[in-house]
Amino acid sequence: MNIKSRITGLALATALLGACGEPMAEPVTGSIIGTVSIEGSGVAGVTVTLDETISVTTGEDGTFRFDNVPEGVHTIAISGLPPHTAFEMSTATATIANTGGTVTIDFNGSYVRTARVMGSVTVAG
Repeated sequence: MNIKSRITGLALATALLGACGEPMAEPVTGSIIGTVSIEGSGVAGVTVTLDETISVTTGEDGTFRFDNVPEGVHTIAISGLPPHTAFEMSTATATIANTGGTVTIDFNGSYVRTARVMGSVTVAG
């Protein structure tokens, strides 16, 4: 390879690197954590889904965690809840800022209480 070819190659490489600008930064990620609870007690075995794609199951204490979540707005949904329970919400939105960090989303529920009256009425005449 002659000197002219080397200089041309070096100039081309320099131009390509210059066109690329600064090196690409690492993508910003964060974590989304939370608890699924009923009347203050954590609920194990609830499915928590991030952006309809990634699911985890709550631990014995009702907690869940998603790590390495990219920057932006994300939807978290819960399913597989115990019967006879009601929750304030079953989906929530979490935003991972451009600085990363951890966002906490808690799902709070309560038991639905029902009652039944049983008995008989006797009419004396």
